[in-house]
Amino acid sequence: MTIKELEQYQKNKAEALQLQDIIKSLENSLSSNSIVITDGNRKSKISITEKLAFKLIELNKKLEKKLNLILIEQRKIENYLDTIEVIDIRLIIRKKFIENKTWEEVGRELHEDRTTSYYKLKTYLKKQTEKENEYDRTK
Repeated sequence: MTIKELEQYQKNKAEALQLQDIIKSLENSLSSNSIVITDGNRKSKISITEKLAFKLIELNKKLEKKLNLILIEQRKIENYLDTIEVIDIRLIIRKKFIENKTWEEVGRELHEDRTTSYYKLKTYLKKQTEKENEYDRTK
């Protein structure tokens, strides 16, 4: 696993939260009165509420896909954490990427500088990648 993969999980969670906020906003708009306007090109009446409802359905489908992706990524991270013997590394990954804490918060909670936490993780992941590459070469 790489820092980039861990960060992707974090970004997907943030995007899901944004989608949830947009959906909540649209739901609030839908609860207001329906306004009907005339579409000049088609000469038919189009309900803004109808448009919002379609948009809401579309966003809910997108959110569902994103949440499924997040669950898959989270299982992958949890499985990876089960293979890590170094407690500090497990804590760093959990705090930074699963709990969405900043490097400053991670460092503070582990009673070390933020850069120490970052470099511990970076060094560990680099060594793991080197071991995997060495293993692949010996096959």
